[in-house]
Amino acid sequence: LEITAAPGGSPVIEQTVTDRVFHALNGFGDLTIRGPMTITGGNAGSSSGGLIYAIRNGSLILEDVSLTDGQTSNLGGCVSFAAPTVPGSLSLTNVIISGCRTEHYGGGLSAEVGDSSATFDRVVIEDNIAGARGGGVHISSSSTTVLFIDSTIQNNVSEDPVDGYGYGGGINFGSAKARFERSTVARNRAGVATGDGGWGGGINFSNSNVTLRNSTVSGNVVKGSACRGSAIRLGTGSTLLLEQSTIVGDPASSLVWSAVGVIADGAVTFEGSIVEGGCSIGSGTSTSNGYNVERPIDGSVTTQCGLTNPSDVLTSSPFLKPLAGYGGPTATHALLPGAPAIFLVASTYCQDTDQRLAPREYLFCDAGSFESSGQPPGIWIFNDGFESGDTAAW
Repeated sequence: LEITAAPGGSPVIEQTVTDRVFHALNGFGDLTIRGPMTITGGNAGSSSGGLIYAIRNGSLILEDVSLTDGQTSNLGGCVSFAAPTVPGSLSLTNVIISGCRTEHYGGGLSAEVGDSSATFDRVVIEDNIAGARGGGVHISSSSTTVLFIDSTIQNNVSEDPVDGYGYGGGINFGSAKARFERSTVARNRAGVATGDGGWGGGINFSNSNVTLRNSTVSGNVVKGSACRGSAIRLGTGSTLLLEQSTIVGDPASSLVWSAVGVIADGAVTFEGSIVEGGCSIGSGTSTSNGYNVERPIDGSVTTQCGLTNPSDVLTSSPFLKPLAGYGGPTATHALLPGAPAIFLVASTYCQDTDQRLAPREYLFCDAGSFESSGQPPGIWIFNDGFESGDTAAW
């Protein structure tokens, strides 16, 4: 089934009774929806997929679609996807998922990917709530690599209404593979202050392999009596590779559990990246491929992240501008003049562009997701941090 908006139209499909909007049954086939279009108001009750439920049928393809105000007590406040028996695809392009709610996993979207492909391209997932895991997104059982490209996951919440715990305020991965390219995970929350604890304010994962490349995780929060990783938490059997990415922890949360929390046999590798807020490695492992900058918010004069490569830099001084739009499709942290991250990384470790698609073209490039010497393509109204309120950047 293909549903396409008429030329020049922006239709709204609204559910007005207690039911979801679309249910693609087992063996149905591919469901493709192309906008501009809005789908809203679905309520799946105790089943899954408040707006769209695609279970074991075929591919689910959404283009130029806004999904809003879906709810369920099961999986996926807006969308629930379970991979077909014959590999298909979950493909979201220029999609907004907002204002959705579930009492279980995946406030905005829950996907059991299997051996199907999954791509989130220019997707915004914001203002969703999950009662257990994945305030914005929950991804499980993916043998293929789930791609997030030029996407933003922000202002989502994971909190259990009874115990107050939460796993993955922005995203939760379970037995999955994922890679983020030029994407931002920001201002999400896991747990509540009076609860058992939050795990991974931005991203939480267990038995999963995740890579962040030219991406930013910032402003996320964990709350409760036992918390780990205000930005990212790695659980059992997990690996994390940070390639020229910027990780900024919450100052209050980071004083206890740091920006990056690693437990059990989790393993994190840093390469040309920035970590502000330090790490809690625990019984996990940390490896540095070099050219990283670490700033522990608690004023520590020794590395908390295991960044002992001779090319790594430890600093106690602020060197990042506020999270804002500095050109490009997603928010980043620009570098203050004289920042230790500038021209730190040797060319063999430099990505071709930064998070904004600005070129990294010199012999040495900057650590983190922002390249101070490059200009992003296109015309950007606010490419100097104007909207951040930082008058020094006007």
